[in-house]
Amino acid sequence: MLRLTITILAVLWSFLVLPLYSQTSGTITVLMRGMKSDHGVMRVALYAPHDNFLSDKPFRGASTMIQHGEAQCIFEHIPFGEYAISAFHDENNNQKLDMGLFGPTEHYGFSNGARSFLPPPFEKAKVHFHDIKMTAIIEIK
Repeated sequence: MLRLTITILAVLWSFLVLPLYSQTSGTITVLMRGMKSDHGVMRVALYAPHDNFLSDKPFRGASTMIQHGEAQCIFEHIPFGEYAISAFHDENNNQKLDMGLFGPTEHYGFSNGARSFLPPPFEKAKVHFHDIKMTAIIEIK
């Protein structure tokens, strides 16, 4: 009986616990808040270190609806590593961040709360992704 119990525990260990230690990718959930209206969509971009940060070619990109001034975007099967996230409120849904004489006219934000007069460098916005699940909160201003 003891032998059967040990065998069952070993099998359960190999199917339930070991995969957690050998996991090399996971899910990043991006929660955006602070939007002034629910009009338009949120555009979100996930950049890896080798990507040109804030270019039109992110590692992954998505758009999502806004509800009650908040939005959520889920990126699955993301390899562990360092990433920077940018998001903007595309109020007129024209698929670009509208610019005026003194900078963006639509609200935006970055991971790590990175903000400056000029776009922040990757290093200021980067997050370390090493767990199976991670949530990044971006305040849109």
